[in-house]
Amino acid sequence: MARNRMIKPDFWSSSTLNSISRDARLTFIGIWNFCDDYGFILRSTRSLLGDIYPYDESVTEVKLKSWINEIIQAKLIIPVDYKSKELLFVKGWGEHQTVANKSKRSYIHVDDLEDVIKDSLNTNEELISNYLMSHAPKRKKKEKEKEESNKKKGTLEERKQLFANELNETWKRLGGESYIPTSELQSFYNWYSESNAKGEMKKESFEYFEIGRRLATWKKNMKPVQQGSIRP
Repeated sequence: MARNRMIKPDFWSSSTLNSISRDARLTFIGIWNFCDDYGFILRSTRSLLGDIYPYDESVTEVKLKSWINEIIQAKLIIPVDYKSKELLFVKGWGEHQTVANKSKRSYIHVDDLEDVIKDSLNTNEELISNYLMSHAPKRKKKEKEKEESNKKKGTLEERKQLFANELNETWKRLGGESYIPTSELQSFYNWYSESNAKGEMKKESFEYFEIGRRLATWKKNMKPVQQGSIRP
């Protein structure tokens, strides 16, 4: 999955990057080359050693691990656990790497990408915005198409009602209360039905939104809750 990547001139004068060692900086650049087009890479020191330093016998797994830990401590990369995979996510990927034709090959399932990215960057909304915009050159066109499509589907309230109905049907099919408590279902609905100034629900901002898969992710991350009831 090695690809050409861009190094901006301000890389060399970054105070954050200059807070880590030279070897860590070189390793950071090497990581970019072997990330997928969304900024994720396997968190395997042995694999990275073979990719970045294949002929440098002076570099050991111990040394490489220490450099990677420097990069993590500087918050330039973020450890991410996804299903059975241990990954690293380059935090500023969307800000510094522009990928016009993204490969469909990714360590993260396409339906989960935005959720995983937002979870990883949940403390920096600007980075989330930069990431999503920089990795979707045709995003504005798609947003316009979505807006037109939403108009055809009805008013915001009508679309919310439709979402509530589809959500309830999927929830019942998956096991109902034994799968996710109704109070969590209500929270799920409230989160994804929240609308913006354009009259678009949060769920409609995603290129892919499969209710069953989103519920599974929500279930995995939810905390114990009390029972309630869902309402549109």
